[in-house]
Amino acid sequence: MIRRIGILDELDADLDRPRALGARRNLAAFLDEVHAFEPVEGELTLRAFLDYVDAVEELDKQDWAPVQPSDEDSVKVMTIHVAKGLEFDHVFVPGVAHGYLPNPTIPQNPAERGKSLDFELRGDAKVLPSFDGNVSRFKTALAAQEIVEERRTAYVALTRARRTLSVSGAFWYGDNNMPKKPSLFLDELMAWGASTGSASVEHGPEEPGLENPMLGLREGFVRPWPGPARPDDADTLFPGGWRAAAIDGIQPSLVEALPSADRAAFEGLARRPP
Repeated sequence: MIRRIGILDELDADLDRPRALGARRNLAAFLDEVHAFEPVEGELTLRAFLDYVDAVEELDKQDWAPVQPSDEDSVKVMTIHVAKGLEFDHVFVPGVAHGYLPNPTIPQNPAERGKSLDFELRGDAKVLPSFDGNVSRFKTALAAQEIVEERRTAYVALTRARRTLSVSGAFWYGDNNMPKKPSLFLDELMAWGASTGSASVEHGPEEPGLENPMLGLREGFVRPWPGPARPDDADTLFPGGWRAAAIDGIQPSLVEALPSADRAAFEGLARRPP
């Protein structure tokens, strides 16, 4: 099917080689997922695969195969899970704040959520908390286990760097009304860096302040919609605008050769202000 519809031919003909190579990588990763898919029950059908895709997208931690980034000298922006197995000379890990990293949310709780698989049936049952009839104690154990899982995720992020690693956290992100709490992981990293001298540590403000300084920042980048139907296309080369320059440059003979209805339509458009 890929060859029949000509996607590869289109990519081979694309003059933007870095973009074409990136598209090829994405396509190859998608095909790997398709070939590896096997339904738990029922027949192997397109509907079953699409249901699987929907289920993966609804997960808190998606489990798609990572796409290899291009070799271009550029900034690679990716999630920690996608970066697993990759290495880069310089790595920046932002957003190390409570709620982001670690994220203490408990995704699985078979004692309270019917969609959660019973821990006794999971392959990692030996390291998971067991329910002894006390829901409160079980949730505390689940929260502690989730921090362990988040620590493994943080380990993946911190070990992607070959030469330099920069880790940062903040109180405010986006338009949130409440500041984030300090991250346990960032506190541990700063304490280690200060005690060993193996890292440069810069402490920010101790208190978040009363208001998010980023409130309203996004609105500043929003342009009115729908805006003018004919945007101003004037520049130093065409002070009157590209449209006016194109109209002035049309040979009269070309206009005269038009049918009367088309010539009238053209002249009407030419009289409109740009």
